[in-house]
Amino acid sequence: NVTDSWGSSLYTLPAIATDSITFRMNDVVYLAFATTTGYRYTSNGSSWANSDTDVLYMAFWDDRLWGIDNTGQMWYSSQIGSESNGAQLPLPDGSVNDLFVARNADGVLVLFAATTVGLYAHDDLNNRWLYTELELPEHPDNGKGSTRWRNSVYIPAGLGVYQYIQGSNSAIATVVG
Repeated sequence: NVTDSWGSSLYTLPAIATDSITFRMNDVVYLAFATTTGYRYTSNGSSWANSDTDVLYMAFWDDRLWGIDNTGQMWYSSQIGSESNGAQLPLPDGSVNDLFVARNADGVLVLFAATTVGLYAHDDLNNRWLYTELELPEHPDNGKGSTRWRNSVYIPAGLGVYQYIQGSNSAIATVVG
């Protein structure tokens, strides 16, 4: 519609979007899209910047933007557009299907990577990924669309959905769908 005021604010991504996120960094609110050729971001909806850093999924945690690529290489940025490499997921290329924030067994919010074989928690202090022992039968779509809600993480796996609750050095996994 030519009378639509959003018409001048539309932006065409250079490749297929794989993830999107809104976050506040250094007192500026951003919208970012991960694509198969990097990520694009804006703070006002009319001017866009890009980073060619490879990324499939993004999350915001600990006042930093985090991303992970197809090889499982994670990066972080405390100043958008300037990234540093983080931990490498110890799995074959193409294994990661989501990156999100949830509570670990100590009740602390940390980054998680949902993969084709299970769930990994990020140990920021030691710059490594820890296997959570939520082992799933290997499936190419495991973990896609994983989310945290209340005290649980919900992880799609094949045709089912697992509810995963951690706390007090224990974890409970239940099929809920």
